[in-house]
Amino acid sequence: DLGFVGRLTILVRHILLFISYNFAAVRMPQLTLISKDFACSAIFFELDKRRFIESIVLTCSNYTNQSISLRAMQNAKVHMVWYAQNWSQISFISDSVKSDRPFLRWIKADSHWVWTHSFAKFLEKLEIGKSFHVVGPIVWRKQEIKPTRHNLIQIVIFDVSPFSDEIALETGQLTNYHHPDNLYLFIDDIISLRPHLEKTFHLPVSFSMKTKRGYKGVYDKSYFEYIEELDTKGIVSLEHHTSNLYSLISGSQLVIAYPFTSPAYIAEALKVPCIYYDPTKTICRHDFGDSKKYIKFANCQKDLSTIAASFLNYRIDTIN
Repeated sequence: DLGFVGRLTILVRHILLFISYNFAAVRMPQLTLISKDFACSAIFFELDKRRFIESIVLTCSNYTNQSISLRAMQNAKVHMVWYAQNWSQISFISDSVKSDRPFLRWIKADSHWVWTHSFAKFLEKLEIGKSFHVVGPIVWRKQEIKPTRHNLIQIVIFDVSPFSDEIALETGQLTNYHHPDNLYLFIDDIISLRPHLEKTFHLPVSFSMKTKRGYKGVYDKSYFEYIEELDTKGIVSLEHHTSNLYSLISGSQLVIAYPFTSPAYIAEALKVPCIYYDPTKTICRHDFGDSKKYIKFANCQKDLSTIAASFLNYRIDTIN
């Protein structure tokens, strides 16, 4: 309870800030770019001063927008919760140049909550904090564990959302690794594994697939129609994009994911083998797995087939 004096203090400071901001913006118009940050700062500072704010929790959805007020908290602690780990830019074999997403270097928090030690080290190098808590996968779902079947090889596929070169360019991507053509190759190469794996293990092979997100206008519609067609024909079983990742992965013998989407780290935590598959043969491996035992990288059909057979041989023996 702030009381009458407390509320009046906030009101006065808010009015004074508004006046000061307008005078300052006349002299330096660039301040209008961060006008939203100024709007609530008087309220933040007064509540923080009175210790009415214990913690401020951000997620990686805020990585492009973090109020400057949060950088000046004296008592409240700012926490950054990373519910995904797909934060490394694609590095290509042709030049091996590595770069970081520009927004990442401006994030400031007292504590970062992450999935793996590898990702914690990545953020630490960016000098965006000093306290990192490695807690395993951060997923807004219960850990529903599904038993693995013995009479069937269940492979679950995770893609990314495909978009055109025009959309990619709008977000600063000069090379569009998420082009629909790459996703078509990714899917077709995986489902072509079925005859070889069924012959090798004398078990039927079933493919389940979860798209990263549902269809939106910025994505390639024909790709989503293609996946739905594969589902109609019984080639893959299309799961809803909000399906529980834990039940999908725990009930499978193998996960195959498009580089470098986060479900691979859930598979790693559940000790289910996973392959990051690059169908283009153009990129370098750069993921945040802590163990090379459960996550492998393949960039051609032959390697995909070899690694898949090796993983399944180990997985089937372990289950039996």
